[in-house]
Amino acid sequence: MKTPFGDLAVSTEVGNQPPEIRRDLADLLKDEFSLDTFFGMLRLAADLDHIEPLHVTPFYIGMTRNPVTGSFEIARAVARWLLDQWDDETAIVTTGDVVHYGTVYGSEVADAALEQLESQFRHQLEALLGMAFRDRQMEEAYQIAQCKLKSDQREILPLLVYLLGEKAVANIEVFALSDYANILETAPPCLVSSALIAYKHGGAE
Repeated sequence: MKTPFGDLAVSTEVGNQPPEIRRDLADLLKDEFSLDTFFGMLRLAADLDHIEPLHVTPFYIGMTRNPVTGSFEIARAVARWLLDQWDDETAIVTTGDVVHYGTVYGSEVADAALEQLESQFRHQLEALLGMAFRDRQMEEAYQIAQCKLKSDQREILPLLVYLLGEKAVANIEVFALSDYANILETAPPCLVSSALIAYKHGGAE
């Protein structure tokens, strides 16, 4: 994997591969860029500390909620597999915007200042994380993530809930909204979250 700071070794080999995990033999994800910034930061950090970069195995998460039955069994099965593969020292990093807001995303746009929107969406995100991790209300959390926050992480969320266990904690360390109107060449508002969320393992489920 090429980064601005040099190459980074990325493994695609997985052991005991269940049917829920598939290798990208057709190279469908060759242009996927969601991990580019993370890979670059990892390469840079290793160089600054004069150490070899950490071993990375990327996974791309598809649908974890059955659209017909509403079941999250796929998320549970993948979580069980991940727990079997890795030990407690493994770090799991997820990428994807947790909030999208604007007419380009199909939002009902309100006349509100940026600070008000940031406070509103952070509050909704905190409530969502509590609903998912503390209350285990998976369906309700999924629907809020999909319909209200328009979150890229709606499919990852159920997997994290099962992976991290009943006493898992999700803390929002940083939250802000970034203006993407010029990037996407669309009329404002076009806001995307810039967030850092720390997840603490609660014990295997």
